[in-house]
Amino acid sequence: MTCTEHVFMFLSMKSALAKSLLNSPFITTGRELEARQSQSRGSFDLAAVKGKLVEVRSVGSPAGLSTALSLLKEAQTAYEPIAWIMTNDSLFYPPDMAEQGIDLGALVIVRVHGAKLGARAAEHVLRSGAFGLIILDLGEDLNVPEPMQNRLMQGAHKHQSAVVCLTRSEESEEHRSLGSMVALSVEVTKESRGRELVCSVHAQRNKGGGNWRVERRCYGPVGMR
Repeated sequence: MTCTEHVFMFLSMKSALAKSLLNSPFITTGRELEARQSQSRGSFDLAAVKGKLVEVRSVGSPAGLSTALSLLKEAQTAYEPIAWIMTNDSLFYPPDMAEQGIDLGALVIVRVHGAKLGARAAEHVLRSGAFGLIILDLGEDLNVPEPMQNRLMQGAHKHQSAVVCLTRSEESEEHRSLGSMVALSVEVTKESRGRELVCSVHAQRNKGGGNWRVERRCYGPVGMR
């Protein structure tokens, strides 16, 4: 056997070993480790939601929009394509997004009517495998059947995309949430402290990690400052 053949055989064995290790349940990739560390220290960032179906629930105010904004900024900084799926007549105010550094020209916006059509649109976007972050703005409509949620969960895991569902409820309402397919469900509230707005993000369901609460400064629209 020639020297070249020895080298080729060695590289082939090395490649096969690497593949078998990655498929082993005892091996954790760097991306998975980063996500676990983010969850364990109570961080709500792109690493913590990658490959998951996530719910961001606002109570009494559209505070979840500020939380989604931080994910948008992080995703665009990492050159991740983003899709925003609307299921109702409400939409973020584009000038506010632009002021916070969001490249609106790189943001794909899909408009449908109702939660079921929104979930179906998210499925189609997921299947492309091209989007790192998908925002599904459900509002108060939580009518997403469990089989649809299951497909979203599986698609997010397969393509390592984050599917973030924005939901809203009034303070007087009983706690309503999406189904058990959601890997991470956080409740976001907003509090005014002087001229600053503080968003509190509380993990209420966190598969693979404990519950936690973090606070972050957020800013309202220009006209409200």
